[in-house]
Amino acid sequence: MPSVTVDVVIVTALEEERDAVRARLPNCRQVAPTTDDVRVYYRSDLPVTFPDGKPGTYSIVLTSLATMGRVQATATTGDAIRRWQPRYVLLVGIAGGISDRDVSLGDVLVSDQVVDYERQKVTEEGRQYRFRVHPVDPRLLEAARNLPAAAWQPLIAATRPSKGLPTRHIGPIATGDKVVAYTPFLEELQKGWPQLIGVEMEAGGVATAAFQAAFKPGFFMVRAVSDLADAEKGSARITRWRPYACDVAATYALALLQSGPFLPVDGAGRTLASAEDTFRSSLNPAQLFNHSWTLVGREKTLSDLEAFTSSDQQMVAIVPGRGGIGKTKLLHAFADGFEQRFPDRALRFVREGIPVQPEDRDDLPAGPRLIVVDDAHRHDDIPMLCALAQSSAYPVKIMLVTRPHAVRYLRSVLTHAGYDTSAITEFPPLDPLTGDDLKALARQALGEEHGILVDQLAAATKDCPLVTVVGGRLLAEKDLGPQELERDTTFRDAVLTRFQDVLLGNMGTIWTQPCAGPCFHSSPPLPRCAPIMTRL
Repeated sequence: MPSVTVDVVIVTALEEERDAVRARLPNCRQVAPTTDDVRVYYRSDLPVTFPDGKPGTYSIVLTSLATMGRVQATATTGDAIRRWQPRYVLLVGIAGGISDRDVSLGDVLVSDQVVDYERQKVTEEGRQYRFRVHPVDPRLLEAARNLPAAAWQPLIAATRPSKGLPTRHIGPIATGDKVVAYTPFLEELQKGWPQLIGVEMEAGGVATAAFQAAFKPGFFMVRAVSDLADAEKGSARITRWRPYACDVAATYALALLQSGPFLPVDGAGRTLASAEDTFRSSLNPAQLFNHSWTLVGREKTLSDLEAFTSSDQQMVAIVPGRGGIGKTKLLHAFADGFEQRFPDRALRFVREGIPVQPEDRDDLPAGPRLIVVDDAHRHDDIPMLCALAQSSAYPVKIMLVTRPHAVRYLRSVLTHAGYDTSAITEFPPLDPLTGDDLKALARQALGEEHGILVDQLAAATKDCPLVTVVGGRLLAEKDLGPQELERDTTFRDAVLTRFQDVLLGNMGTIWTQPCAGPCFHSSPPLPRCAPIMTRL
């Protein structure tokens, strides 16, 4: 079974609850089945905005129970936790509200604890409840306390059966295997728990599965009121609230997540990552190494990459370029706006250090896909990636971005994997930037204040955009003096030494990682900048 970590598994008991959540998740796609798990899952990458205004993404898995109740909830949630190892499990759906706590139809119920009433001692004097209490995750609870109504009420799409707006309530919610439509039963529960705000049927099972899992996720529950657990439950007047309540629960739950209450797991354990996850850490302009600058001089290559993506015949592209020439920046520019240019094709990047496995097909959305491998000369899992692509029910293109010395090796791998030579396109190696393009890049790195140094910087770094960008930043921040530009070799050495210090402190010695495959040992000499930076 795959070892995959996601941010949140959302569990619903009913199809209508599942469909309400699914309708609000962007690009929500069904996961391919496996022999190890009978559950049906859906996946989505949910955009979030953290409290400091920075954007992010949560990886979401959605599943639904086969039938209602705590037993099914325990089994389904346990399977989902073992499969996906989520950071949180979130139970979302409808529930019965308790009217004497000022709870109304359509309101949101957030549990601060779950009270399981099913464990009882029955004697001739009657029932004695032995309540079992499940706590909820404190981080999500605090986030719910601080989520303003304006963050979720305007997002409700379903038609409300009567005038008004839903209110959010926080308090204990009772759980058990009974469909409650009897006010005296509620009153009996309230004798022990006078603060109860609602009653439902699955939280005891979901919370138990989360608590007993080897990988313990946080548990949380969001419900919306579809009835008041009284004799009117099931009547025509009350039943019409169900679609609205399903939408309200989904709306509130996803608004809560989109407020960014926790840091994402950043794809830990996942081989295939979205472009956003791949480049997130390198878009901070305050970092010496970043991709926030505008790509220059690669318009023809970008056009060729798009032509490959659109081609019906070409299935694999090999894109060579020496170290420091700007291969990764090219990929960042190619990925920017990809969904708008190719709305029917999903883009994924293979993470370095996490081998491709057959189960990674579960991370692929339905429909055509393009999988990109940056620094393909470091990967020994290209044959497995080819097998995954060729076994897919949908067309999968592969883009291998590599050092030039590995091209012959990669062609051999592709041939042995069964690709016809007509399906493989080999791009010419990336050329050094022209003088004008290099000056445009130097101008970005230096900024207007230091524009007088553009010509000198471009002349000193003419064959390595890495040194142009990093050197320009160091000059602009006065970490290097302009006098260093008087001798090209001295300037390069100074730039690469400073940059190496940054990498050692923040990223590790990434250039000393062994290159997978036989191509590593046949590498020809590379430019001075190449050993330092493999991710530009």
